[in-house]
Amino acid sequence: MRAIKNLNNNVALCVDGKNREVIAFGKGIGFNKVPNDIPLSRIDRTFYNVSPTFVSVIPEIDETVLQTAVEIVDYANTVKDNRYAPNLIFALADHIQFAVKRAKKGMRISIGLLYEIENMYPDEIEIARAALKMIQKRMGVALGREETASIAIHLIDYVNSGKEPDVPDEADLIEAYTCMIEKQLGRTIDRNGHNYTRFATHVHYLLQRIAKNEPAPSGTPEFLKTLKDDYADEYACAKLLEEKIRRPLSEEELAYLILHISRLNNSGE
Repeated sequence: MRAIKNLNNNVALCVDGKNREVIAFGKGIGFNKVPNDIPLSRIDRTFYNVSPTFVSVIPEIDETVLQTAVEIVDYANTVKDNRYAPNLIFALADHIQFAVKRAKKGMRISIGLLYEIENMYPDEIEIARAALKMIQKRMGVALGREETASIAIHLIDYVNSGKEPDVPDEADLIEAYTCMIEKQLGRTIDRNGHNYTRFATHVHYLLQRIAKNEPAPSGTPEFLKTLKDDYADEYACAKLLEEKIRRPLSEEELAYLILHISRLNNSGE
């Protein structure tokens, strides 16, 4: 395994024998000057098909946070039979880092959907509750109950659907959707922000499901109705995106698009 970029002391961006990029974890592998060859005996685990967006944010994530995210996803995959895609680790670590910072400052953010998510996704909620205990044990920070909903949403977003297909011009599609949302909301969206990363990643997996012709997830009409009433502008954006995709979206999918678009709309406020 050849390291081509050090991401932190224990994580490196590498290429394997087939010249495929891979994120490698291993104690101290990020100390050496790159490029360098890393013996496989020093590598604890590898991750293929990691979004370039997450590769770029790994150096900004505290190593304890990253290891906690690994522990959480390992636990989730044990409970749910390897259901979750590898990118969940990096998306979850990014979320946990900001949640911990907010908690230390005494800031609490409620997404207002905790009860709906508890009813719709009891398994994911149970995993999220276990995740909060791991976070408190490793970092000494007790996150509020509302964080179970946020972590559950990440679990829902990153269900592993097998080998990731190549989606033609996907980056261009996501950019076109973003421009459409900007026009509809009358604001500029920060492409470097974490809320945009979450939105783009969610759309990435949505496009993958469509490319594979997989059935859309389904939820309760009440969940969508609550969002339609409270987030009319964001709902209008989600329906426009549905029109551009040219595929009917389930009520659950529309609901989560509304959530992501709402975060984009409220960024910086």
